[in-house]
Amino acid sequence: MHLKKNIPSDKDSLVSPDLMTVKVLGLLCSRGGKYAGEGLNDRHKKFTGEFVLTPVVNNYGINIAYRALEEDGAIISEEHTLIALDAENKLTMWTLNSNFNTTVIFDFRFHKRIRNTKDIIVFGFGAAEDESLTREEISIEFFDNGDLCYTYFWGMPNGEFMKHSTATMQKVSP
Repeated sequence: MHLKKNIPSDKDSLVSPDLMTVKVLGLLCSRGGKYAGEGLNDRHKKFTGEFVLTPVVNNYGINIAYRALEEDGAIISEEHTLIALDAENKLTMWTLNSNFNTTVIFDFRFHKRIRNTKDIIVFGFGAAEDESLTREEISIEFFDNGDLCYTYFWGMPNGEFMKHSTATMQKVSP
């Protein structure tokens, strides 16, 4: 049985990923491994973050498995995420986490390189300044020393958009 591929017949209508998208996906894949470290939530409660970054399908995507754990090992939050190009070659994050109990789609917002320090990659949905709706951003920071910082910002309707959870982790295995 042969499946027909959904590829446009007009080759000029194919969209190639832009250089920034290729660079960001390459950066994500190059930092694969297991990370662990301490986190802090918006109530100043400490937790342990476990973050596994795995390149998948010939580096066309990256899988994230993340858990935030209380001191006794109980899971506060769990997340399974895929970052890859969507059908329009836009870098997109699909995340299923225990806070939403559904898959949430985040668009790539930006990449910023801070010279001799770190790379910052941000995904989000909803406009941060639009208090009429739920909005969220996820920031992944790759420090030049090998550390990784994973941060959630969000705001509920009629609420302030602010940082709610962040964990800085060190690479513990490739």
